[in-house]
Amino acid sequence: MPSSIGSEYRATRFDPGIPPAVEIAGGTTIRVETDDSVYERLAAGESIESVGIENLNVVTGPIAISDAEPGDALRIDILSIEIARAWTAWLPDFGPLGNRVAASRVRQLRIDGAFVEISNRLRVPLQPSIHSMPMRTSAPACQRGLTVRRARSCSRSFRIRTLCRRRTSSSGRLPG
Repeated sequence: MPSSIGSEYRATRFDPGIPPAVEIAGGTTIRVETDDSVYERLAAGESIESVGIENLNVVTGPIAISDAEPGDALRIDILSIEIARAWTAWLPDFGPLGNRVAASRVRQLRIDGAFVEISNRLRVPLQPSIHSMPMRTSAPACQRGLTVRRARSCSRSFRIRTLCRRRTSSSGRLPG
């Protein structure tokens, strides 16, 4: 049973046709590494066209849960999020401020303990979060998979643990 899954198991979309990178049993603790290399490439001067806009939000996985079945409710506990690097990106015509930016600008931010330094005058608390963790059960090859996505705070790795399996009722609601 693997204890980690590296960022080489990456995808640029949630697609039930992508085979699981790893299969684990419920109750397993696993470390998941994420990939932020696209931001490094952009900061080095590559264009968004050369790195591909689809690479801005790569996912690690998918991870199949061997003892989960369609209709099960899975509990996933995030035990920790380790932030190795943080980035800021301004891209023309991208995001809520994209219409105010004439040229791309991407740079790595300094992490100082529990803070990220945006500039010499602005430090904000580091508040890691998981951007998304969709479940999928529609494709036979990935019927019991889940995909873990990079944390919004540009985290490089985190660990997940599947804990309990509770059947949903025919209405789709959890019992009790």
